[in-house]
Amino acid sequence: IIMMDMKMFIPSAQQEQMANVSASFGRSRTPIGLGVYLQRALTGGGGAVLFTVSVTLFLVLATYNPADPSWNVATDKAAGNFGGPAGATLADLLVQTVGFASVLLPAVLSVWALRLLLNLPVKQIWLRLASLPLLLALGAISLGILPGMKGGMLGLLVWRMPVLGHIGFVTALGAA
Repeated sequence: IIMMDMKMFIPSAQQEQMANVSASFGRSRTPIGLGVYLQRALTGGGGAVLFTVSVTLFLVLATYNPADPSWNVATDKAAGNFGGPAGATLADLLVQTVGFASVLLPAVLSVWALRLLLNLPVKQIWLRLASLPLLLALGAISLGILPGMKGGMLGLLVWRMPVLGHIGFVTALGAA
């Protein structure tokens, strides 16, 4: 009889909440399953590795010296690049091909790494990977209009082609 009188004074939402709390006392509480934990740990680890790769690639590009030994420079001196001889060759290849647009590569990789570190998915990864060369090419074409070889050989060739004419010029400018 006393309980009946007490229920009249407790709102129904609180009665439901109290019933849920009392029903959960017998259950075991695990915050997340082992599979979810491993997936998050691997995603975070992959993000850390990708971030390390992007920072290393940025340092390799930042310490680029055209006089370092590479495929088209034969010299006896040691490579002054952060990545050693392999870094000097990679930086030379990227800078001569797409110019300053090569900095887009570590920038994009670091954004992907940040998403992985925050346990956010990188959706449509195959499409993103496939469009990365297109991004580098369009960046090189954009920088190719500047004096010198700011867009690498790709930017220089696109803007210096006599075949392009006015239509090709407008098309290349629109694509960039």
